[in-house]
Amino acid sequence: MKLKILIFILLTGLIIGVGFTLITMPYHFYDTAINRGIESGYLNLKKQSVSLLNGSIIKVKGLSEEENIKQTLWKNFHFYNYTIPLPIHHPQIESIPQIQSGLKGPLLGMKFYDLNKSKLFSFQDRLNFAFKLEVDKEKLFYLPMVKKIIVSKDIQKIWKDLFTLEVRLPRKNKQGWIEYGQQLFKIPYETLLYNLFILHTRERLFKKFNVGSIGYVPENRLGVINLKSSEKSLIKEIVFILENGVIYGMTIETKRWDVLAESIRNRFLYIIKFKLTNKLESINIYNHYKMLSYNKRTGQQGMIYLYSGWSHAGNQKEFLREMIQFLERGITNLDQLKPLYKYAFERYGTSFSLKEKRLRNFESIQNKIERKVSEEITKDIKNDGKEAPDEEGQFTNEKAKIKYYLEQGKKESVDLEESEILEN
Repeated sequence: MKLKILIFILLTGLIIGVGFTLITMPYHFYDTAINRGIESGYLNLKKQSVSLLNGSIIKVKGLSEEENIKQTLWKNFHFYNYTIPLPIHHPQIESIPQIQSGLKGPLLGMKFYDLNKSKLFSFQDRLNFAFKLEVDKEKLFYLPMVKKIIVSKDIQKIWKDLFTLEVRLPRKNKQGWIEYGQQLFKIPYETLLYNLFILHTRERLFKKFNVGSIGYVPENRLGVINLKSSEKSLIKEIVFILENGVIYGMTIETKRWDVLAESIRNRFLYIIKFKLTNKLESINIYNHYKMLSYNKRTGQQGMIYLYSGWSHAGNQKEFLREMIQFLERGITNLDQLKPLYKYAFERYGTSFSLKEKRLRNFESIQNKIERKVSEEITKDIKNDGKEAPDEEGQFTNEKAKIKYYLEQGKKESVDLEESEILEN
């Protein structure tokens, strides 16, 4: 009798133990996957940093009464694929274009400086890319039951969860194992599977960034990545907007511990929204630009209008040329013009400048040679009107004369021109 009772107790304990193991196995698998990483036929997930396990809500303050009073210092512009605020009248901010070469055209941005030439804030457009759920990349997510859980979610719900979801299991504090187990068992298996998908998607999308933290601005559905940086004086972030299955990104930098810089960032995150670029918008902005007074058109305000207009026509060479040459009429625009000169020179081989000194600083060696030869010919004609002799003694026509000077200029001017570039 005692033997039967003992066997019954052992069998009961075994059944309970097996049952407990089966029940807790998914939680153990999940905990291992997110904290240590896992490689299996169903899921491959690297060990993730804490920054990708936690999400957050970023609270962006509405514009204060003081900032609303200062609203006239700013104007919201349709700048490429966004609506953003730009300081057209702000007496404490100097705006400078920031340009990078992209695959389909220039990637535009701006830097804002204070009166001491210290950078307060900057934004820079990034290449956009498609947002794909990719449930077929891992066998676990392709299982019919799991795939159904994922695709049943609204795309904006998934987008928000990417930046807000806390995927770690509750910690065992002072409660006993039974109480802790009860807390775990309240989490459905479906939630664990969905969380693994979110974490896997974070890894896929954000692995190339040195992520410090992630967050979400619910007012305009922005995903924000805070980047780790060795520059302690700057806060570096990437702002993402999801629209029609495409992720649009912009890098922003904010001077740390600066009230004005923080107010600019707050205004930027509060106002920025998606608005698809339109080539006709460059005409609309240009028409508003022409309504400004001459002084405003040739100053910083005019630069912002023209630069915003160019953001919708980045591959139009003539727009860039006209922008540069008109801004050159202003007295204090050199800092704004330098990035435009540099991009024009890199893209087209010339700065488009009508200012002789500035032109020489940015044009290519070949363009310099041709300019020098042309100047020499003009000077020669004006001085004596005589033709210089060719190999046979005299030029037969003006075309032969130009050809001769070009040949001589290429042979004799290269060393001189290279030294001029270094000097300039």
